[in-house]
Amino acid sequence: MVRKHEKKDKSKISIIIGICLIVASSVVLMFYIFKSYRIQNNLNLENEVETSSKNIEKTDSINQKENEETENTKEAINDNEIKSIGNYKVIGKIIISKIELEDVILEKTTDTSLNLGITKFWGPDINKPGNVSITGHNYKIERSKLFSELDRLQKGDTFELEDMDKNRLTYKIYDKYTVYPEDTSSIDQNNDGKREVTLITCTKGAKKRIIIKAREI
Repeated sequence: MVRKHEKKDKSKISIIIGICLIVASSVVLMFYIFKSYRIQNNLNLENEVETSSKNIEKTDSINQKENEETENTKEAINDNEIKSIGNYKVIGKIIISKIELEDVILEKTTDTSLNLGITKFWGPDINKPGNVSITGHNYKIERSKLFSELDRLQKGDTFELEDMDKNRLTYKIYDKYTVYPEDTSSIDQNNDGKREVTLITCTKGAKKRIIIKAREI
C-alpha cells in the first residue's frame, strides 16, 4: 500500500512540475515576444521620427528657396536687373506711387504672360513716341498686385515708365472710362509724335475693360 501511495505522490509531483515548467516556459516566451514587439515598435517610431524630420527639413528648404526667389525677384525689380520672367523678356518698368505698385513690363501679351505679370499689349517701345498700351489682370499674384488696384486711379494722377536704359518719364492721367472687350479704339495710334500710355484691365466679373489714358508731362 505504501508503494502505491508513493507512486501516486510521485505522479502528482511530476504533473505539478510539468505544469510549472509549461507555465514558466510560457512566461519566458511571452516576455521575449513582448520585448521583441517593443524593440520593433521603437525602431518603427525612430524611423517615423527620422522620416518626419527629413520631410520637415525638405519642406523648410523648399519654403526657404521659394522665399529667397521671391525676395530676389523683388530686389531685382527694384534694381532693374531682372531680364525675363518665364520665357518673356522684360522691356521696362511701371511705377504707380498712389497704389504702391512697382513692377516690370513683359514684352507681349499672351494668356501665359498675363499670369506672370504686367504686359505690353500694343504700340511702340516704352517711352517712345506713340500710344503704348499696357495690360494686367485685375487680381494679385504671389509676386505682384498687378493691376488689381488700378481702378483707384483718377484724372490728374501720375505714374512713371522706365525703359531698359533707365530713362524714366512721368505720365499724367487725362481720361478714365470703361468699354466692352470688342472696343479697341483706346489703342489707336496718334500721329502727333507725343508719348501716350493706355493702361488696361478688366472690371470685376471681366464683362468690361477699364481704360486709363495718360500723356507725358
